[in-house]
Amino acid sequence: MHRTPIARLRLPCLAVLAGVSACSTTDLAEPGPQVTTGARAGQCPEPRATPRAPYSYYARVNPLPATAVNLERGRTLYLQETRQGSCASCHGVAGDGLGPAGRGLDPPPRNFTCAETMAGVPDGQLYWVIESGSGEYHAPSGQGAQRVERPGRGWPPTAMRGYGNILSSTETWQLVLYIRSLHRGGATGQP
Repeated sequence: MHRTPIARLRLPCLAVLAGVSACSTTDLAEPGPQVTTGARAGQCPEPRATPRAPYSYYARVNPLPATAVNLERGRTLYLQETRQGSCASCHGVAGDGLGPAGRGLDPPPRNFTCAETMAGVPDGQLYWVIESGSGEYHAPSGQGAQRVERPGRGWPPTAMRGYGNILSSTETWQLVLYIRSLHRGGATGQP
């Protein structure tokens, strides 16, 4: 089976959730080296080369308590369609990385139900990825005038787009709480 590197992938409208569709075709990044991760959708544990968040993000701990209200708001945000799609469209309604828009992506969307994988991802890392993305932001096309080689940038980048222009800080932390609740460890803030 031939795999198209994500750097050249164009996503057609694939996801229809709750009768709402979000259609767009967007280049995710400039071409980079053709590399496949070998990861399988839904795999647990997942091999990953997502760039580490800057320390100012990485060290953050979710300031919100895992209340029923915060978890429900996180669930609503997770399922909600935006112009960039929903979390569930790629990560799956169950958070298992098997959403319809995630089919064929390399690397596949993260499996949030894998406690072993999620235990190694701090709250601040999740927050940063939701806010900034872990795909086009890290590709040369997302660097603007700062197009420089940066050691440690993994290829291929993920398809995860940033939602910092859509979500408030509180909403992002509510999403982090909900994502944590998808594995057996529950929504406990820090893994």
